[in-house]
Amino acid sequence: MNRYIKRLALMIPPVKRRYDDLENLRKENESIKLQFEAKLREYEARLYEYEAGYGCSFIQQFSLIFDGRVDTENAGFSFCCEPLPNIPRTALRETGKESIESFIAMREKILASSRTELHNGCAECSCLRREIWQNENLIHYVNLSMYPSPCDCMCVYCLYRENDSDAFTRAEVIEGYEKVFDTLDYAKKEGLIASDAGWQVSVGEITIHPYRDRIMDLIKKQSVRFCTNCFRFDKEIGKHLAANPRSCINLSIDSGTPETWHKVKGVNNFKVIVDNLAKYYKSSSRDGQIGLKYILLPDINDNHEDYSGVIGLMKNYGVNALDLSCDVRCKYNKSEEEAKKLIRAVGTLVAMLIKNRLKHTLLNNFSPSEQTGIETFAEELLNSSGEN
Repeated sequence: MNRYIKRLALMIPPVKRRYDDLENLRKENESIKLQFEAKLREYEARLYEYEAGYGCSFIQQFSLIFDGRVDTENAGFSFCCEPLPNIPRTALRETGKESIESFIAMREKILASSRTELHNGCAECSCLRREIWQNENLIHYVNLSMYPSPCDCMCVYCLYRENDSDAFTRAEVIEGYEKVFDTLDYAKKEGLIASDAGWQVSVGEITIHPYRDRIMDLIKKQSVRFCTNCFRFDKEIGKHLAANPRSCINLSIDSGTPETWHKVKGVNNFKVIVDNLAKYYKSSSRDGQIGLKYILLPDINDNHEDYSGVIGLMKNYGVNALDLSCDVRCKYNKSEEEAKKLIRAVGTLVAMLIKNRLKHTLLNNFSPSEQTGIETFAEELLNSSGEN
């Protein structure tokens, strides 16, 4: 309303009284609204205190991860594969039923725990946070990373570099694998694994694994991430990609040149790798089924030539986003200077990816503060070059 007309109108007593009544009503409503919002915030705070618990995404999605040796007294499985001692694990029991029941009981205990009652590994983990979790009742992620497993790569950062060629002739190894398969068979039979669960096969090198056929049968028609070194093209994996659009392969490329590949992987066969990537890409049913990971190793693979090379591979083979990681052995024991160096190395690659309109994913081997530092450093580089 024009302020002059309003002033004239308010000089009329009936109009002035009506205006004052409406103004008082508006103020009362505003006061009630503020009181309601305050009460709502108080209720939400009390609800959070009552329902919030400590956990992580792995526990939330009911992850089932077989990581580590199957032939020792400590053979078992967990929710995660964090490089920390005392992460919550349950032993492989005599039957799959006993193993799964023990696993479920362990998860329920963790969900009901305060921080001071958590396993030491969980309490120290960078993934742990307190919030209201919508916890799943079904297993939504299965990871097969049990050892011993054969691999013909010699990655400088690998935790399992020893090549135990006689492993699968020993009774304890065979028995351990049978317990794993029995546990998975029971979980599937009882309907405990969600129909849309994601599976990861990272048992050394799946294409040469003695139980390859059994594993392939187990994950038939599932959404699977095959972690492979691409030393060879596996026709069955190729067929799986063609039949299951949600499945993919993932190669830890860690380089963009033959020289760095040889340095990191210990084998001089970069051209073979690229040729096999092309074959898998030809077998795929959509872009994004070829996945690449880059484990940053400062002073080894953190240079412009390797970064440019891997960007070229991404463009050639429909890679939607580059998974970025670091040496897991150093996750919790880097010095401040080492962390800064890593942040600069990763941030430089992130900036190059953004400049090329390519996406990236920072895996949880980086701490939350490192992830923030990487994104900030990349943004600063782009701003300084006029890209943003």
